Amino acid sequence: MAYPMPVVKAGGTAEVRPQELYGAETDPFLSTTARLTAAVPIQVVSDGRYILVFRQSIAAGDADMVYRTKGNALTGDTSRTDLVTVGGAKAAAADASLPCDRYALVRSALKPAGGNDTLGTRDMDGKQFYEPTTRLSFLPRLTDGGFTVLLLPTEVEGVSRRQLFVNNAAEKRIESFNCERTDDGLFDVAGTQLWTSPHPRFRKSVLEREPGTDPNTGRPLVPVPATTDRAGTAQRFTTGAPSEVRIGTDALPAPSGGATFEAWVKADAPGGTVLASQDDAAATGFRLGLNGQYQPYAANGPRGWGLTSKLALTPGVFAHVALVIDGNEAALYVDGVETARTR
Repeated sequence: MAYPMPVVKAGGTAEVRPQELYGAETDPFLSTTARLTAAVPIQVVSDGRYILVFRQSIAAGDADMVYRTKGNALTGDTSRTDLVTVGGAKAAAADASLPCDRYALVRSALKPAGGNDTLGTRDMDGKQFYEPTTRLSFLPRLTDGGFTVLLLPTEVEGVSRRQLFVNNAAEKRIESFNCERTDDGLFDVAGTQLWTSPHPRFRKSVLEREPGTDPNTGRPLVPVPATTDRAGTAQRFTTGAPSEVRIGTDALPAPSGGATFEAWVKADAPGGTVLASQDDAAATGFRLGLNGQYQPYAANGPRGWGLTSKLALTPGVFAHVALVIDGNEAALYVDGVETARTR
């Protein structure tokens, strides 16, 4: 959703209605997203058609920050009583995030993109118009300009992807994000659905961007499945109606074999199941969950073993939990540390 910036009269910080001012009376800094720019280096990336400017925003609480109102607008007046709050805090337009602005080189001048209908800065009615600043909300909070953006080619003609690296200071790690570049030069976090042959023999030679007929078999094309190596996203389960994610079991080992089950868990409340087989009574059945003290536990009824971690998870913090099963033996790990094992 796009939120309009407040209009500020030049020479002060008073917010007024746009129709009350002439162009020269408007403060060009406080009335635009320029006020959200942090004093750290920016980055400029061109894809040959558009020029994108990436900049770190100031943090919530900064004197130049603006906040959402219940009227779907933004204001820098923190004394207003109609401010939207999230978790008791004022909802900032940006909080150490990564805004992006799109420009085009028109003749010899750099012009802000004016929407899909024109590269100018006026709409079809001749009114001044600037494309909204895009905030990349899927990134973590930034620190000291710790980000970089690249444009990468792909094996599909006409499709390129944006690669972003971000210094996540809170987690003390560098995180990588990759998403498709849209036709207008921005970001497609869902990506393009590609299609291929239904026959495994021809899948490497058939790749289409729309449904159709496979020229090799004469059968309809099938969607290319999404890769399974994605990271940086999570499922959120809330109280109320039971929630679950079911996965296929074709790859599970035989009862005498071994397997490792692992998950990143951020517990907001004690208790609950993390991973479990659909049939706990089966020879390969198991259950991995948290008890009332935030301790991971695992159990297998048919084989008669049960484990409880010596370590408890910290509420609200992601932890890596793994269950390793080998025949009738099992071990439980938390953040790479063995915390319980069958004896």
